[in-house]
Amino acid sequence: MFNPLRNLTVQLLEALEKNGTHFLVSQSYSRGDQTAGGTGRTSLLMTRYRDLDLATIHYESISKDKFRSILHLKHPRHYNKLLELLVPDSQFNLFVDLIADKALMNRFLNELYTKCLEKYIRHHTSLDIKRAGALRKEVNLVYGKWYVQIKYANQQIQVALDELERLTGIEN
Repeated sequence: MFNPLRNLTVQLLEALEKNGTHFLVSQSYSRGDQTAGGTGRTSLLMTRYRDLDLATIHYESISKDKFRSILHLKHPRHYNKLLELLVPDSQFNLFVDLIADKALMNRFLNELYTKCLEKYIRHHTSLDIKRAGALRKEVNLVYGKWYVQIKYANQQIQVALDELERLTGIEN
């Protein structure tokens, strides 16, 4: 299960605020549920924004998510709510859109997903790849959804990671 994101902590929240993050968009994060070690806690993704307009676009794009909200870090009620969610006995596990370990993420992507990508490309695209090692892969998180961008020579495609996993048999 691919989940390279950092858990949000009080210390990290304070650092985000000091470094110019004014808004967090919250939403369900099923990949966090599956990496939380069976704690029964609901995982939420917190995406950082400095600009309210960009946060609003994200918020509107996830209209069916029951945990969607825009939290203003300068608003005491919002900030205190986040602090409540971060206590150890909270029913929530919060992740923030920061990669915990880039080297581990890249190794995971290369070891596990290279064969999946090759299989996906052969069966679902018109890309003519000669060798999988020549594929350039980049993982992006867009409005809470993971995508793999695949580049080969002068061609490129983007595929949702959930779709790639479903089609290639990797458990979500």
